[in-house]
Amino acid sequence: MYDINIIIEQYVSIEQAVRGVMEQQCINFCTCCPDACCRLDYCLESVESPFLRMIIDRYPPRCRFDQQHGWLTTDGCCLAAGRPPVCYKFLCDRQLAGQPNEMHRYILRVLSSLISHLGRDALGGRHLVEIATVDELNKIRADRFDRRRLETGAALLAITTFFKTHYLNPGERQILSQVIALPESIAEMEKQ
Repeated sequence: MYDINIIIEQYVSIEQAVRGVMEQQCINFCTCCPDACCRLDYCLESVESPFLRMIIDRYPPRCRFDQQHGWLTTDGCCLAAGRPPVCYKFLCDRQLAGQPNEMHRYILRVLSSLISHLGRDALGGRHLVEIATVDELNKIRADRFDRRRLETGAALLAITTFFKTHYLNPGERQILSQVIALPESIAEMEKQ
């Protein structure tokens, strides 16, 4: 058993850091995009998941949930924290095509997967946001969450370093491979 309040604080800390890096990397694509990638069914997860509801209660959004638009406003998502993992996971073709090379695309894919990785297998095979009751949330395996938290934090550090230096050392590659395996195309290019 693990104190759910500690999990919430640690999860939100990483979520907000991931969100900041995602915004830095994607702002040029998202601010001029004519299509909203946000959908009501994505937003619904945040009100249906007990874990995400607890986060939203603790970190109130700038607006109320709208039955037609979810959390989306003319200024973007109004959630301060507690976005469903799919909100981070989704990368459009423009974002991926706009990257300078395959390594940058890989790094962006890993970044977009960090929140999914963080909550993975929190209780049995279920992600934190899939746990159905508050009672079950109190049974989260501390060792699993701590391992995922440390892996996610290390991966985020490697990613932020990469975006500054455009280089990954072998240790950083190993860290990122815990989230998503390094594509063969990149591994082959680097052998040459």
